[in-house]
Amino acid sequence: MNLERIKKLIELPGGPAFAAAEGEIIWASAEAEALGLCRGCAAPKGLESPALPGAGELALETRLKLGGADWLLRATAEEDCLLCYLRQEPQPASSPNENTLLYTSGAMRLALQDLSAALAILIETPGREAERSGDRSLRSEAIPPETPGREESLRAQSLALRSVYRLRLTAERLELFSRLRTGSFRPEYRETAVVSGAVTFLGELDELLRTAGLSLRWELPRQEFCLRLDWSLITTLLRELIANAAADSADGCIQVKLVRSGERGLLFSVRNRPTHPLPALRFDLHAAQREELRPGLGLGLSLVSLGAAAHGGSLLLSAEQDGEAAALLSVTGEAGISELNRSLLQLPVGAEANLLAFSPILPPEVYLPELLF
Repeated sequence: MNLERIKKLIELPGGPAFAAAEGEIIWASAEAEALGLCRGCAAPKGLESPALPGAGELALETRLKLGGADWLLRATAEEDCLLCYLRQEPQPASSPNENTLLYTSGAMRLALQDLSAALAILIETPGREAERSGDRSLRSEAIPPETPGREESLRAQSLALRSVYRLRLTAERLELFSRLRTGSFRPEYRETAVVSGAVTFLGELDELLRTAGLSLRWELPRQEFCLRLDWSLITTLLRELIANAAADSADGCIQVKLVRSGERGLLFSVRNRPTHPLPALRFDLHAAQREELRPGLGLGLSLVSLGAAAHGGSLLLSAEQDGEAAALLSVTGEAGISELNRSLLQLPVGAEANLLAFSPILPPEVYLPELLF
């Protein structure tokens, strides 16, 4: 047994971890020792089971109670011992309240109404028989320019496709919300150039939002820096916050600012001026008790709150005295390299993710089939 190699594997990801052989702990990190898992002590109960993984087999996960807290222990086989990593059991979030469910069902209902109306126009527009006879039944080229009702038909196509995107958005939100709430989503940390990634992401959003008469301004650190982050999750949360601000903007301007918070933290602020001033209320949406939450919060903000917590941060909402509303999203990067406990959920990325997130506010013309396919 190469003890030096075992030590490096234990210390690499950081946090409480230990190695066990024949029911005894042979090495432990400082964090594990603080929990009473010291070298020479008996391994926790459950690690003596004959069902423990062998070399090349899937890891075993079991629950433990240490130091007055609930932990998940993940054990993998390495040479003649087990490598055991601990992470705290995520606390289940409160169930969605009635307002969340009403907003979600309302979003689906509105999208279906638009889709039904668009389909009715397409069916009734003169010249549809000629269009259906071609292979390009959804393309504007299939409708001769002189066809009566052509413009109405093209708008109906766009409206129908946008409705499909809105329904897809609701489905994506529901799945991610459910996985975050149950703790089954686990961030996929990768080395990320934060400033250049933010410039690309915000630039694409600005171009898209201008089609709806909105503008996006941002302020970023001057110097590039890298952190291990789940950038797909972070951009998903930012899209939700920016879309929420864009849906109620009196002056059509949304402002985003990014600053570093400590060695591994990021703090994003998303500000806008709502049409009607919000109550002067400030709270951490994830940490607040259920009865303290402001009623009327939809699925999007609830999702951002849980996503921030999954990435080691939080969501703070506030209404400023000058009438501006601010959403402060904090996240924490991973300290070391770890390939443990990753989620299999693939989040939408790039242009398709932007079209999904902003489908409730973008004009139907953005979704003209000939522009998207």
